[in-house]
Formats: sequence, structure tokens, C-alpha cells
Amino acid sequence: MLIKNILIDGNNLIHRSNAVFVKNRIENDIILSSKGYPTGLIYGIFSMLSSWISEIHSPNNIIFFLDGKPVRRLSIDPTYKQKQGEKIELPGSANNQIT
Repeated sequence: MLIKNILIDGNNLIHRSNAVFVKNRIENDIILSSKGYPTGLIYGIFSMLSSWISEIHSPNNIIFFLDGKPVRRLSIDPTYKQKQGEKIELPGSANNQIT
């Protein structure tokens, strides 16, 4: 029997969803709940997940991971990813949706 798994990089999913469903929206096109709470990030995450699950056709497991600092890589090379510039923060409404 073939075991089908979906492994999801949570950080990447959050940033992709933020770019598509929050950051690039025009002011009048922001996705809000009935109480005015921004929900574009959450909608984007579940929209992408739904698409992947339907493509895989009933996966056995869905595994999320949210990695922090790459401690092992930084211990080997303290300059790891230093050329990428400043850390990008999510816009205020997106931060509120994931905390």
C-alpha cells in the first residue's frame, strides 16, 4: 500500500499566503470577517492546503513544521544567510492573524 504524505514548510506557507492574500490586495479588496477582522492570511493558508490535499487524493498524513533559526548551520558558519538583508516582517494585520 502506498503511503501518501504531505510535508509543509509552515513559514513558507505563511509568507506565500501573506503575499497573495494580504500584502498585494488593494485597500478595498481586503478579506475581512463579518466583524471586520482581517482573515486573508488564514483564508490563503486553508485555500492552498485544500488545493494540495485534493491533488494528493486522501493523503495519509499532513505534517507541518515551523522552523526557527538554523542553529546547526549557524554554528558551522556564523555568516549563514547574512547577505539576505533585513528580516521581513509581516504587515500588522497578518501578524495579528497568526498569533
